[in-house]
Amino acid sequence: MLKTSNKMVGYYWLSAQIIILTTHFVPPIQNRWLVASYNSIPLKLTGYLVIIVGLIIAFASLLSLGENLSPLPDPKNNSKLITNKMYSYCRHPLYLSMLIISFGINIILLSVVHIILFAALFLILRGKAIYEEKKLVLKFNAYYRYSTKVPALAKGIFGFDWKVDKRLTKGSNVNIS
Repeated sequence: MLKTSNKMVGYYWLSAQIIILTTHFVPPIQNRWLVASYNSIPLKLTGYLVIIVGLIIAFASLLSLGENLSPLPDPKNNSKLITNKMYSYCRHPLYLSMLIISFGINIILLSVVHIILFAALFLILRGKAIYEEKKLVLKFNAYYRYSTKVPALAKGIFGFDWKVDKRLTKGSNVNIS
């Protein structure tokens, strides 16, 4: 079996994320059942409003992270654990913002392809977040406790919240590669 470095795994997650995000620019393929509502101005305005909310969350999350920002799921060596501002509402607000923006695009385009892209983006960001949390819980003593109080993406939505494995905390003997 091929062994990859932990850093390479982070690059794989980032590459998958970039591919799915850029494919959001693929022209829509409308479902014939939805064509009548496709030209609905209120529906399109709702989609644009959802995108604006996603962009606001993304901008606020970037400001909250500051120098800790990294596109990779591996925390920087000199990083600090951020649990305030946007990170007091959810553990991965940047990922949540990407999903909200993708959802807004779905509302505007009403495209089967973009519904599939949303689902793929969700699975990739969830996998990347779980991988990232395995690293964070080892780096920061307080991360596990933080994860018990703050939802991963959104509380009460199936798949948008998960628990961090306590066995991964510092001092455990679990391999996370």
